[in-house]
Amino acid sequence: MFRPAFSALLVSLGLATPAGLVAWHAYHEPGSLPVSAQMRAQFRAEPAAQQATGAVAEQPAEQAGTDVNSANGDEPGEPADAAASSDKSQLSPELIRLRDQVRQALAMYAERPVNARDHTPWETFHWILAYNVDAELHTNGPGGPTANAVGWLCYNRPCRGQHLLELKHGRPMGIYGVGLEGHTGQFLAILGQSRVMIDYPLLVKGRQFTVADLVENCQLGCTSGKDVELTFLLIGLSHYLHPNAVWKSREGESWSIPRLIREEISKPIHGAACGGTHRLMGLSYAIRKRQQHDLPLTGEYQRAATYVADYIKYALKLQNPDGSLSTEWFTGRGSRQDIDRRLQTTGHMLEWIVFASPEESLQDPQIVKTVDYVSRILIENRDHEWKIGHLGHGLRSLSLYNRRVFQPSDPSVPEVAKKEARPDAERVQSEENSQPSVTKPGPNDNQTLGVENVQDKDPVPASTSNKTESSRRRSVRDVAH
Repeated sequence: MFRPAFSALLVSLGLATPAGLVAWHAYHEPGSLPVSAQMRAQFRAEPAAQQATGAVAEQPAEQAGTDVNSANGDEPGEPADAAASSDKSQLSPELIRLRDQVRQALAMYAERPVNARDHTPWETFHWILAYNVDAELHTNGPGGPTANAVGWLCYNRPCRGQHLLELKHGRPMGIYGVGLEGHTGQFLAILGQSRVMIDYPLLVKGRQFTVADLVENCQLGCTSGKDVELTFLLIGLSHYLHPNAVWKSREGESWSIPRLIREEISKPIHGAACGGTHRLMGLSYAIRKRQQHDLPLTGEYQRAATYVADYIKYALKLQNPDGSLSTEWFTGRGSRQDIDRRLQTTGHMLEWIVFASPEESLQDPQIVKTVDYVSRILIENRDHEWKIGHLGHGLRSLSLYNRRVFQPSDPSVPEVAKKEARPDAERVQSEENSQPSVTKPGPNDNQTLGVENVQDKDPVPASTSNKTESSRRRSVRDVAH
């Protein structure tokens, strides 16, 4: 029988319907009902807008009560989909073939989860990035008991002996280091991109918190400087805060999403994390969240929109004949034959391009060709020992494309998909009887939650200086971040 979480994944990928799963289980497992409340709670959806309030935040009064449900798009922090456009419901034969190939790749790798014995929190981040709140991990070694991967990390359970969260100034914060956070605010960015609710519980050193506490600590920790990276804070705070939120840092400085954008645009793309794709994703995320609130792209948002659009054009100009993107990131053309390098660069860039591109561009032949390339190399090299970071971003690029292009053409979308995502914390709790009891608290009312003149030819700014699992699960291996 299918596990509830895997059943939910099959539905979210369009490989099954809730009614079909119920019918299957009614025939094969009389009396069972896999589409449970637990399963329904794991479908992705729209949260209520999280307002910045309390001592940390200063929000314009006229923004109070704004609800992101009124914004375009059915997924917070992601581009508006085509679900409401009837003229987009028909796929060409080529796209139908690509849809089946993309879903085959996603379903294939979903059966090969990471495990808490051999994989670090950082590696688990990338598994979550690929499958969001549907992601599961094995709680010991390969095979055996499973738990929701988001819940596992939020409850600060160990991955390869490492605990992700610590208390900083009395609130939870991700620990920076090898195998842990590789960037300040990375865990918050992962939660935001997975659409985890702001009142979802965290447990650190036996004390109960929620994601809102992590948000507030990230707000308080904002700081500027030549070598300060704000990329992942921009993603996480753009997701959980209103675009017009203003707050004070621990240093007493005034911060806002536009300031984060300005700081990030002032930093180079060359030399930034993963070729600069994360920096571009941060800018793109902020843009999309503002669009979801039906707010105009003015000031720093307009600068960011122009910046991102120019880089999309540039990245596609560097596309190789086989559909892969440059193996040299944004520094120029490149076509190394190393398949790991190809998945690393093409997966990262495609993930960002699919996220940032307007709906009408997603069926552009160049983008379609790159989606075909990534899904094809993952299927053809299913037994390759991919590095989990490369694999996670490659799978997420396919998941985003499936969500934006293919799912709107599916016969129906379950109503449960319109609810907010909440991983199964109770199942993580049950993995260890000595774990303190934690309820799911509601939000605490006292918590908070002009660009360079880019040329058409080259918009790139000046540069600045264990063991593997069983053969069935050889898709991931231990790597140090």
